Amino acid sequence: MNILNELTVHQFVTRLLMMLVVTALYGAWISQLAKWFDDKRPWREGHLTLNPAANISYSGLAMAVLFNHGWIRPIRLTQSEIATQRLRIILIILIGSATALMIIPLLDLFRPYIHQILSRTSGYYVLYSVQVIQEQMLGLVALSLVPLPGFLGGNIWRAILPHKDKSLIKYEPICLALMMIILILGWLPDTSGLLKMLHLI
Repeated sequence: MNILNELTVHQFVTRLLMMLVVTALYGAWISQLAKWFDDKRPWREGHLTLNPAANISYSGLAMAVLFNHGWIRPIRLTQSEIATQRLRIILIILIGSATALMIIPLLDLFRPYIHQILSRTSGYYVLYSVQVIQEQMLGLVALSLVPLPGFLGGNIWRAILPHKDKSLIKYEPICLALMMIILILGWLPDTSGLLKMLHLI
């Protein structure tokens, strides 16, 4: 892959470190949101922490470094046949994704202060890191909405097929491998337009 030749050491390290930040924030936020909705499964499975090691997916981390689109360790919501709890699954997916995207415009608010406070060299690195976090958060949320096992959106099948939880878990590695192939082949739609819409500046 030529992408490895195009990445500088600086870009590689920054993308790697910032994806760890994004992983920690996203994993903890979705788990906390699920807990507020009285779904304690993500908490029981160790997702409710700001320690990125608890939510990291090494394949997702690699894709984030190479393509700015990655994923975290699968967050599995509680399956249910009850209508209100099926609705809860949908709400966690939609609200969690929408609010996670809010970090993109919120970080834009800090850009002028970074320019003023930091020196030229350090300011450049911090601003670049902010940009990477924004790109990777969008990439993570975009992939999380994919309705396949292994992604947050895949939990929709726990509302549709509540008795197939074990089968869904078995399909997770296959779906993640499929997404890796899609990314490597460049078949994923361009999300840069959406990123521009979310930016304040």
